Amino acid sequence: MHVTDQVFKRLLSTALKGIDEMNILALLDTSEKLKYARTYAQLINDLFYLKMKDDYLTYYLSLVTSPEFISSSHYMSKSSRKEHNLHRLQFIKQENIFKQQTFIQKRLQQVAKQLDIHKQQVPEHISMDLNRLSTVIPAFVRKGQLKLQLISNVKSYY
Repeated sequence: MHVTDQVFKRLLSTALKGIDEMNILALLDTSEKLKYARTYAQLINDLFYLKMKDDYLTYYLSLVTSPEFISSSHYMSKSSRKEHNLHRLQFIKQENIFKQQTFIQKRLQQVAKQLDIHKQQVPEHISMDLNRLSTVIPAFVRKGQLKLQLISNVKSYY
């Protein structure tokens, strides 16, 4: 989702308690700094999202390969599946999970490398507090992904 620069700064300033908006405004006082921070936030977002997907697939794989699941799914009648709303689920084949995990792992490595490169590419003429930025941006992204994380955690209980 693309938001205006002002909204982006305001959202960043509310990501951590104890950091006021003036600190964020001072940190991102030029368009170059703002562009750098937006790219940094997008890379962190991609990294956290891919990690969440990988964790979910790992959990799903452990669930569907458990002896309890395998034995119960083979003997469950159609009416029982419908009664427990399992008829709506589309179970992913194990080989497809492995393919997805392989793709996600490669993508995670790519994004982590891009993030490392981005952290090293702060323009010299820009003085920027990277320590503060590296605290605020992950908190901002986690706050933005909170609903998604909660949904993922709820599904993992079933």
